[in-house]
Amino acid sequence: MTRLDPEIPLSRGVRVSMQCLAVAIPLLLLVHGPARAASVCEPTRTSVLDGRLAAKTDEGVVPLRRFVERTRMIFQLDMQEALQRVERHRQAASACAAVVAAR
Repeated sequence: MTRLDPEIPLSRGVRVSMQCLAVAIPLLLLVHGPARAASVCEPTRTSVLDGRLAAKTDEGVVPLRRFVERTRMIFQLDMQEALQRVERHRQAASACAAVVAAR
């Protein structure tokens, strides 16, 4: 661990904080590689709405159409945009599965 120069006037709290950072930064850099790979699986990449649309698509065209019509005023979606969102959701899920399988 790196020692701080005792001649520099710092409070004890500042010294302890700096020593903790001196230990934490290399650890964070060590963990950064797996964190970058895990960012593909972030839940923010797809929304809850996308998951609901994908589930309705799995049920069939009629349940999806009913869901889109019922929630049109809330989500401002039409069928074409709903299908595009489902496709993006499935692509993100397959990319996440590939990253998890590669580990």
